[in-house]
Amino acid sequence: MPTLRQCEYFLAVAAELNFHRAAERACVAQSALSMQIKAMEDEIGLRLFIRDNRNVRLSEAGRLLLPEANALVRQARRTAELARNVARGTIGKLDIGMVPSTAFTGVIASTIHRFRAAAPDVNIVWHELLMDAQLEELLAGRLDLGFLRLPWEGADQRFCTRVLHREKILLAVPDDDPVAARGRVALGALSARRFIMSPLPDTMGLSASVHLLCRKAGFTPDVAMTSRQFPVMLNLVGAGMGVAFVPESVAAIRIPGIAFLELDDPEAITEIALIYRSESAALPVRKFIESIEAQAPGQCP
Repeated sequence: MPTLRQCEYFLAVAAELNFHRAAERACVAQSALSMQIKAMEDEIGLRLFIRDNRNVRLSEAGRLLLPEANALVRQARRTAELARNVARGTIGKLDIGMVPSTAFTGVIASTIHRFRAAAPDVNIVWHELLMDAQLEELLAGRLDLGFLRLPWEGADQRFCTRVLHREKILLAVPDDDPVAARGRVALGALSARRFIMSPLPDTMGLSASVHLLCRKAGFTPDVAMTSRQFPVMLNLVGAGMGVAFVPESVAAIRIPGIAFLELDDPEAITEIALIYRSESAALPVRKFIESIEAQAPGQCP
């Protein structure tokens, strides 16, 4: 069977109909090219070119083999390019989880846009999941990456994180609340309030940050009701069912009757992070991390 190199030399001669020019085109000595064409002819038992002192032309066998040689070389080049893309992590699939509240900041859009510029052929499959579900899916290997809010006690040595964004934690109150006009409120003044909060445990995400802040201020929040969605929380606040701690980006949701107050604690901050399994060897995951590492140094090497 002719080799790929022999097919490439055959195509070069067929294109130039001149062994000297074909050798220059193939970046090889003319003698080496001629030997490879002779070896190819011996292998298949057919003459590919008719040569005389003045001209080189394709034989009938050469004309018939030309399309097949073209197809073989094109396929080999496609295969080589595919292999290079696989090695670079620029082709494949990524399953990515997303906590809904992270969508309000724009950090996901900018991060994905940067990655897509580097690896446009990676297929991204989105999974809108809360933090407890993301942990399960990441550990099971059904997710490659997750966007979520820190802290997360489940994110031990099995995981790496990259903090992508920090924002203030605000208090949402009805706009007719006595404190609404102040613009700022002390955490200690909220001990008697009833809160709309996430049902997540106080070890995860914003819930963990809020419980820590309240403990520092000397109280445990009295939870009137829970919701997993910030738009629902805000509507409940507007209905007078309680007040709610929310990320600053959520204030972009314009619901009539709601006011947002800053907290007088400099540690009233929530972080959005990218998380993935520390042992992950998936090349697209590594490419994803490379695309953001300069902007967001992480906790894993």
